[in-house]
Amino acid sequence: MLCEPLAMASVIQSLAISEAARSSSSYGARIPYSSPLNQRPSYLKVRDLQFPPHSDSLISCSNGQLSLTILTAAEQTQEDLISSAQEGAQETLEPTAQETLETMALSSPSDAIKSPSLPVRYSHLKELFLQLYAGDDVPSAMEPWLQNLTLSDWNQLLLECGRKDGNIAKQILAFFRQKEAVLDQGVLFSSRNKEHVSAGSTEALNELCKESDANISESGEDVAETTQAASPQEEEDESTERDSETGSSQDEVEQSSKNISPSLKLYTTLARVLTKKRNYDDVDTLEMEVKEAGLEPDVHYYNVLLDSYTKRRSLVKAIELIHHMKSVGFEPHTSILEQFCHVYSDEGNASIEVLKEIVEDLRSRNSSAVPSLYQNLLKLHWVANDVAGAEETFEALLVAGHTPEMKDFFKLMQLNGRRGQHERVVDLVELMHKSGLKPNASVYDYLIHAYCKAGLMEKAKEAFLNFDSVLGTKPTTISINMMIDGYGKQGLHEEALKMFEAIREYGYRPTKISYSCIISAMARVGKFQSAAQLYEKMLRTGIQPNLHTFSTLIRLYKKCDQTREGHKIYQAMRKAPYNLTSTEYSVSLALYVDGTWYHHAAALLKEIEQEGVALDAVAHNSLIRSFSYLQSKTTPLARAVEESEIKICKVLTSLFHATLQKQKLELSVLEAVFSVLEDWKEVPSLEARGLVYNAFIDYFWKKGYKDLAKEILDLGRQLYAGYSKPRLVETDWILDVRGLGIGGAKVALMEWLSDEQEPPEGRSDDATKMVLITGDEFSLTLPEDNTKVKFAIGSLLTELGSPFVTPQYRSDGLEASVAEVLNWVSVMRSSRPPSLF
Repeated sequence: MLCEPLAMASVIQSLAISEAARSSSSYGARIPYSSPLNQRPSYLKVRDLQFPPHSDSLISCSNGQLSLTILTAAEQTQEDLISSAQEGAQETLEPTAQETLETMALSSPSDAIKSPSLPVRYSHLKELFLQLYAGDDVPSAMEPWLQNLTLSDWNQLLLECGRKDGNIAKQILAFFRQKEAVLDQGVLFSSRNKEHVSAGSTEALNELCKESDANISESGEDVAETTQAASPQEEEDESTERDSETGSSQDEVEQSSKNISPSLKLYTTLARVLTKKRNYDDVDTLEMEVKEAGLEPDVHYYNVLLDSYTKRRSLVKAIELIHHMKSVGFEPHTSILEQFCHVYSDEGNASIEVLKEIVEDLRSRNSSAVPSLYQNLLKLHWVANDVAGAEETFEALLVAGHTPEMKDFFKLMQLNGRRGQHERVVDLVELMHKSGLKPNASVYDYLIHAYCKAGLMEKAKEAFLNFDSVLGTKPTTISINMMIDGYGKQGLHEEALKMFEAIREYGYRPTKISYSCIISAMARVGKFQSAAQLYEKMLRTGIQPNLHTFSTLIRLYKKCDQTREGHKIYQAMRKAPYNLTSTEYSVSLALYVDGTWYHHAAALLKEIEQEGVALDAVAHNSLIRSFSYLQSKTTPLARAVEESEIKICKVLTSLFHATLQKQKLELSVLEAVFSVLEDWKEVPSLEARGLVYNAFIDYFWKKGYKDLAKEILDLGRQLYAGYSKPRLVETDWILDVRGLGIGGAKVALMEWLSDEQEPPEGRSDDATKMVLITGDEFSLTLPEDNTKVKFAIGSLLTELGSPFVTPQYRSDGLEASVAEVLNWVSVMRSSRPPSLF
């Protein structure tokens, strides 16, 4: 480290007053020397310089790049040492004008205490400061000055002493409180005090707010505690400028002085100083003293407290104080609010409403918030996945005249992309161009994500090609994986496989995300052999599958009725270093329930309850449907369900006892069932709702409660688009049962055919053909495969001699002419009971 040369006289004088120089020949004084770039002072120990002790002469020593001339003396008195040092310094050192530090002659040991650099108007306090710094008893030192100090003087004493030693400052405040009643008010509020009386605690508040402005950093770190306070001279210059701007008359100053609470002003000052020193316990003590003294807080005091709460992250207390200030008509300062929001937004449980309230408060005051305030609010909306709130905040940022940063655009793009709102993402890209920001690879990642979510794979492919045509670079691994996932979710498994195989062509290696996406793509279309081969390849290359890969394979084997293969995947998952979530527990339970491995299912159900894991829709579906087949409560699963306190298990136990005896269901049992349905009504995922509603429809259909099954179907139609009602398309009267289980499809079919006796509203006489769409594709997400539904419905209609057949031009449904169906239904009603099915 390069060091500036020291003025030798100053070094020797520092040595002369050190404890080591007075008592020992092995000096241990720490000698400060300055360094460039405003670095913190460094220190050298004199003992490290290795000079001979017991010498009466000056010895020139060198340590690294710092040259010193040291006076050693074993027996000299302090006065002789100082005198010799001064002479030696003049003989041995000739510093340049730029490099020499300013020297100070010492006349007595007490003068060794560094005098504070005071503004000119406080220069008369220099002697008092020296006495206090020397360790004099505070009351004794203060007593002679008592009737000559203005309120501004007291304030300056607390500021200077508080920065050096908070205990001295606290003693000064205590002494003031003790003597306040006998102080000369004319002196305390004299004209010499008028500058600070007019500004009052505003000076402290302004400095506080300047700190808060500096504290709002991009990285989110609180730099307030490391920023150095302004020098006294800077404070004087700022105060002088402020005084000239205010231009208050002496009458106004005198009137202002009468409204000031001297004690509160001093408490405010000391609380601010102690906050800067992080002495938060002392700040709390001051707060208690203010309450006990019955002092009425003002806006300056409250703002200092708010700053203290924010810096120590006592955010609950800060929020309470903000609300209290508003209730008594005080406005928290803008800079402090911004600092609070910056800290608050980093909290894991931060409330969006709190930040919204602050933004609205600033708007109502016609105060333009800094960009970081909007950005912090935008961040909270992003974390909460609240696209509407994020859009509102982004618009407010623009209205306030601020230019969004790249990270702000990214958050909005991601939120909209998750919902497939590709048009909005395109708009944001255009706005980014207008703002002078050049889109990078991440922008195209978000755009591809939006197109894939919307199922627009051609658009996604165009954006994918822009990596080369626009950016001149290869696609990112993120974009490649999203293309694989997008193709897979659209059932385009061949395109997904081509994209997966192209990973190495782009110079990458497949990651666990890549494998997870391609395995999911194969599983979605029932290609379980391809999925199994990719899984084995993944293991051979040393890539650890993630939980999504495990759960996807388990679900695939469950749908394909290959419980044993799914069990192998489950065992591998339990050996992997992961903590299972509700998804993995639920799909594994469903594997064992559907496969009738009831011992495994019972054990896993007990573990799930012990772990406090919530069952998802997949597990609900399997448990409910399994109980429609059970004829005895002696199975391990039935016993485990009966012993469980999980809500769905208690409902199934009640249902099982009631339906086993074919008795009419009690109101309490029905209420329990519809309570579960009501719970799932609030779940955002339509797919999850469909699984639970379908399971209950299947249950009641199989148990013979067909009216109840129809009631749940009608309820589901209000919530789930998959439960479509019949509709007329040109001359076709269509019923689409895709998305329904076998029981739900039969209920819908029964209702559809019953309507043929009295044509329902919406079906005109132009209908000539009835079309039943069942679907014929494999699906991991539907309650039951469309192929199974088609087979069950087709077998039933064939058995009943219906005219419905599979047309040559389509394989995903059945159809018949309206005339043929009417004739068939008429015959069936005359020859069979009313309960057709």
